[in-house]
Amino acid sequence: MPQLYRYLSLVILLLLLGVAFWPSREEGPRTYYEIVQPGPRDPGKMSGASHAMDLWWNSRAYPNDVIDMQALSAAHQEHKLNATAGNKTSSNAWEAIGPHNVGGRTLRILFNPQNENTLWLGSAGGGLWVSHTAGVGADAWQRVSTGFPVLGVAAIAINPLDTNEMYIGTGEVYNYQKVGNRVAIRTTRGSYGIGILKSTDGGVTWNKSLDWGYSELKGVQDMLINPQNPNTVFAATSEGIYRSLDAGATWNVVETMLMATDLEYHPTDTNVLVAALGNFATFGHGIYRSLDGGATWNKSLSGLPTSYTGKATLSVTADAPYLWYASIADSLAGIGLYRSTNNGASWAQINNTDYALYQGWYSHDVGVSPFDRDWVMCVGVDAWKSADGGASLGRVSFWFNWFLNFAPTIGGQEGSADYVHADIHEIVYHPSNPNTVYFATDGGVFRSQDQATTFTGHNGRLQTTQFYANLSNSTQDSNLAIGGLQDNSTVVYDGTKAWYKVIGGDGCHTEINPQDDNVIYGSAQYLYLAKSTNRGVSFDPLNLPPGGSFNTAFVSPYSMCDAFPELLVAARDEVYTSTNGGNTWNLAASTINSRPVLKIEIDPTNCTTIWASMVPGNGIRSQLYRSTDFGNSWVDVTGTLPDRYYHDIAVNLQDANQAYVALGGFGTDHAFTTTDAGATWNSISNGLPDVPANNILPDPQNPSILYLANDLGVYVSTDAGANWTSYSTDLPEAVIGMDLSYSPANRKLRLATHGNGVFEVDMLSPIVGIAPPVDREFVAALMPNPAVDQSRLRFELPEAASGRIEVRAIDGRAVVAPLDMDLGSGVHEIALPVNELAAGTYLVNVTFGELHTVERLLVTN
Repeated sequence: MPQLYRYLSLVILLLLLGVAFWPSREEGPRTYYEIVQPGPRDPGKMSGASHAMDLWWNSRAYPNDVIDMQALSAAHQEHKLNATAGNKTSSNAWEAIGPHNVGGRTLRILFNPQNENTLWLGSAGGGLWVSHTAGVGADAWQRVSTGFPVLGVAAIAINPLDTNEMYIGTGEVYNYQKVGNRVAIRTTRGSYGIGILKSTDGGVTWNKSLDWGYSELKGVQDMLINPQNPNTVFAATSEGIYRSLDAGATWNVVETMLMATDLEYHPTDTNVLVAALGNFATFGHGIYRSLDGGATWNKSLSGLPTSYTGKATLSVTADAPYLWYASIADSLAGIGLYRSTNNGASWAQINNTDYALYQGWYSHDVGVSPFDRDWVMCVGVDAWKSADGGASLGRVSFWFNWFLNFAPTIGGQEGSADYVHADIHEIVYHPSNPNTVYFATDGGVFRSQDQATTFTGHNGRLQTTQFYANLSNSTQDSNLAIGGLQDNSTVVYDGTKAWYKVIGGDGCHTEINPQDDNVIYGSAQYLYLAKSTNRGVSFDPLNLPPGGSFNTAFVSPYSMCDAFPELLVAARDEVYTSTNGGNTWNLAASTINSRPVLKIEIDPTNCTTIWASMVPGNGIRSQLYRSTDFGNSWVDVTGTLPDRYYHDIAVNLQDANQAYVALGGFGTDHAFTTTDAGATWNSISNGLPDVPANNILPDPQNPSILYLANDLGVYVSTDAGANWTSYSTDLPEAVIGMDLSYSPANRKLRLATHGNGVFEVDMLSPIVGIAPPVDREFVAALMPNPAVDQSRLRFELPEAASGRIEVRAIDGRAVVAPLDMDLGSGVHEIALPVNELAAGTYLVNVTFGELHTVERLLVTN
């Protein structure tokens, strides 16, 4: 019934907004705030992927034009040492909590040539994965540890004669070198890359083969192994085509044209190779051919476009080895399908269907069946099929049908039978089954077993979703949380690893009313806001004043006041306030400056105080502002803070004059604090590696304990930031920690990552130096509950112990003095000072020795 309710709500909402299911080339550009998905998929606009990458890259490169990977590599070595030391002193291990039913952006799929049940997968931000069930089942996928900070894997190659030998190419790069630092200029880098890694034991251990860990960020987009001489290996990279003649021991450039996107061997003659080079109109872009085993290359000219601004991809069939296909596109529109009948010497366009749409720089491919030369697949936003060698194409998948199944089971059906997630990067035909084909998409892995007539998702346990900040948790129910994903909508956690989808688009910022978790807020890119009053079952749009994509951050901010949740603040380059839960909005009296707001934070105890960080650009450096009149006037409190993106702002719940800031970029300290409301700033970065910090969280029960998430993992300080140590046990070797959030109902710390889903862990004891409680069977009862003017806490101790009883507000603030006591074994009843409390919900935190529990108390007086 809830799923039907969501479906009907979405259909009604779409009708009200006038969103078309099939985008039209004749439509003009839409601004994102007008649309709830299904949509936005308008081919008249720049794709959302470009703006998402723009924000990711700029916030890490700024104030420089490029990322020097030497800083990341050095930081990773420091992180490994710190993590080893931290693991020895902490028994707390992170646990993955999903989603296990929603796949993240997937760039590469490859079958083991000798075992078709083994399938390897390269994700955009979650590293390398493997399945031993061909991707089928609820536990189909497992993450592969490499020992290196591998995030984006765009290329995989396996020796067909010895499948223990394999290579992966890292980094997701779509353009070359320098990029701008404006929020609206696409930067075409999606994740870090460190070069090429090699394994000789089937992926158990890895070593560097081509080391790009100490240069500007580069990417490896495809790799090939000579099937007759596996010592010869090729790599299509952002720097051109590389070749190794000694199984990856050394590499040399054999073609210097930039942005190699695809490589293919002739199925029977390894002297013949064809390559696609160029993207975003890089110099010399085109289709190249080698007739001498890759030693020399010549550009094919006959029949091909003289120029195009996107990229090209290639396919050749063993069913007709002379028959080659090329998919060619401009950056924001497809050009069409080309075919060669003479091994790439000359070409002819055979179809001009625009299946790539606005993703011509990003995600399109062509694939021809190895069993049937007439079965050709072309993909871009959706999948298209030809049964006549590409002469005619028919659309066979419809991305917007995701909403026909909001809550897919783990490893089960996603959407309808004609649904494949939008933005398809690769087509892979099954090596022995002529009816089966796989697709790598921005939503994970999809498969058809009937020659692309119907489709199923195969994302069981593939925890590769890319969260944006922030993940919100119910204060009353540990099994309720909500967060936003790259191109995978907003997802709701209900206590299982099968999260369900709401709203659509790129999921962005979220909030849950701390006093009533029926009220939940979600959003999509460029500040499309929606509100639920039934715990996320359905959402209605909020009437936020409009603004375009050039004055609004892609992941645009809003914030709720914990003390008075009806008070909301949202921001583009202007600030909007609401006093009635977002039903109506007012424009603040003054703008901050001409740049978009990146992060906004309301003081949780004093709602008139707001902090805001600004996106730099157009000659304006990064800035931090503070308002004490609910956004009507602003004071620049940047002071001595370094010029970097200010990714996060947090306020000390016990001292409104103290705030913390987490900084992006490289070459600087990454955590700062003020104790005088921004008049002065001090670094608190001792022990933190030099990588972008994305989030900082003071423990609500003890602000001397700070948690910080960065592009390698999580760190903790128990001395107010004077020193930091790793808090990353059982996290991947490198994980982009986008957001840390507090789940007060079970005192868990939750980490939302950009590439590996969500993890949770026990927080440290608020009594610094005491190990966190481990016994979860300890139960205490409150009588009566709800309480009017008195309540008693009843519990049993198996042995004598010292302990503490705390009564806290739902935001973690202490509301009465803690009760410290020494008790013997047996049953105890403790009177609580309920008569001192205002009506509301409170948390009673009980700790005796290693026994710990948190009980919820409702006061109604």
